[in-house]
Amino acid sequence: TEEVIQLRQEVRKASSVRSALGSNASNMSNSLWNRQLQNDRDLAEMKEKLRAAEEEISGIRLAKVSLEKELHATRIELTCLERNYDELKAEYDEIAAHTSKNSEAEIKLQVLTEEHIATTAALNAVYADLDATK
Repeated sequence: TEEVIQLRQEVRKASSVRSALGSNASNMSNSLWNRQLQNDRDLAEMKEKLRAAEEEISGIRLAKVSLEKELHATRIELTCLERNYDELKAEYDEIAAHTSKNSEAEIKLQVLTEEHIATTAALNAVYADLDATK
């Protein structure tokens, strides 16, 4: 009977060790499976982030090209405006020079007109004196 009790205890120990080993293996298998699933989800998430980043980079490149074209067009327009400014400045300087000459001529004409009026008045005075002396 003691031997039976001892054998039963050994069977119980063996079966508990077997069930413990079985549950550990099952837990380990579940843990590995869960880790694999998490890794798969993480990988899918990273792929989505990579795709989104690549799309953003593509959009930024397109915007850059567009800005470069706009900058080029603006530079051409600026060059044209500078050329027009230079031409208009030359015309303005020429007109200003003519205006200055015209102003000088008008001043001389005014002086000559005043001298003519004074001379005419003096001549009329001389005629009046001559008429008075006749």
